[in-house]
Amino acid sequence: MMPRICAFWKVVKITFSIVISLLYCEPCYGQLSPEPPAGLLAGQVTRSSVTPEPGLLFYLSGENKFTADYAAGGQDKPNFLTGLNIIPDGAIGSAFEADDNQLMSYWAPGNIFAQRGTLSFFWRSRYPVGPTPLPVFRVAFADHTSWDMVWLRIDYNGSGFDAFVTDVGLTRTRVSHYMDKFPTPEEWTHIAFSWDETEGVRLYINGKMAEKQSVTGKVYDTGLDQFGPHSRIISPYQVQSLYSFMRGG
Repeated sequence: MMPRICAFWKVVKITFSIVISLLYCEPCYGQLSPEPPAGLLAGQVTRSSVTPEPGLLFYLSGENKFTADYAAGGQDKPNFLTGLNIIPDGAIGSAFEADDNQLMSYWAPGNIFAQRGTLSFFWRSRYPVGPTPLPVFRVAFADHTSWDMVWLRIDYNGSGFDAFVTDVGLTRTRVSHYMDKFPTPEEWTHIAFSWDETEGVRLYINGKMAEKQSVTGKVYDTGLDQFGPHSRIISPYQVQSLYSFMRGG
């Protein structure tokens, strides 16, 4: 069953506001909504007050600084963190503003599942984009033969967004979405990417499905190491932002 996008918009907020939400494949409540969870007011989300929705694995709002509001794997602190500031005017509540040389990653074990799931967050570029692609989000293999160890990646592709996951045979299930008018640096865009070994992948932009790739027989299940925004490399051997990959948000 393909995971549906939940009412939790936030996983990581980075201004790129990343609000990050990581969800497993259990059914979620309803469609995307800017409303906070029932019984909470915006800006009042805390680790102790969040009641996880079915399948919720990781939730990072920025309201508790860089500590995740909820982390199913128990690891709620960042592993790498430099070049980020918390700002008050995110898409919903606080957000993270990332410098060009930013480093930000959280541990993947227990906080994201490879078989199926959904990653969702808000993002804005903060200054105009050009024709050069740039990484928006990465999830790393725990062990791999490729130089960058990328299991999941979401990129700006020059006029829209690309997204893929990698199966154990090194085949990437990829979608590409091109936009006639890319959002301005002041506009927040909500991105959600879901994957399922029995269905393939789906890319949602601002709550609407933009692209899909239906496949069967894929094995996405593998060990994962870290996840985070923007960096050139997020992997077991290093996390870095260098060269033409220096681009915050």
